[in-house]
Amino acid sequence: MWRLFFLLLFPLPVSAQLKRYEFTENKMGSPFRIIFYHSDSLKALSLPKECYLLVDSLNYIFSDYTLDSEVGKLTQLNPFQEQKVSDELFSMIIYAKRMWLRSYKTFDITIGPLTHLWRKAKAENRIPSDEEIKAAKQLTGFKNLVLDPKKQTIAFKKKGMQFDFGGIVKGYAAQRVIDFLKTKRV
Repeated sequence: MWRLFFLLLFPLPVSAQLKRYEFTENKMGSPFRIIFYHSDSLKALSLPKECYLLVDSLNYIFSDYTLDSEVGKLTQLNPFQEQKVSDELFSMIIYAKRMWLRSYKTFDITIGPLTHLWRKAKAENRIPSDEEIKAAKQLTGFKNLVLDPKKQTIAFKKKGMQFDFGGIVKGYAAQRVIDFLKTKRV
């Protein structure tokens, strides 16, 4: 289980007294804890709400648990149907593709069909068959994805392709929250 933890110290005048603030909410399927020190209690109490709204906005883009997210909507595409995507999603796909190449094709956000197969099998209290696994594997890999950087579109070459950003988006969200908090210095 992922636990996200942030500790941020804001630079303060010597006379300011820091107080520790800790907040935890369930985000992206995990406890998302934010801890920071601040001298202004009113400002400190408003920051977590803004942070969690930021995480929710990222989840609305990258979640593969709901068809309402941007990633969820992509699962409904027909083969070779181009779809313009947000800057945030396109940038993450490009970054993930670089990580896929750097990892010798072991880190793969196109693993969604296998992820969903195993989730379904777990819910049914069974192990997927070899045939099911083989069929899901045929729907993975960047070789089955068409990216057009100029138009900022994507298209799947096969029906049933899905993304799973679970291996990258929690860390990305954590960094985005840290970057946000750094802009809120006293």
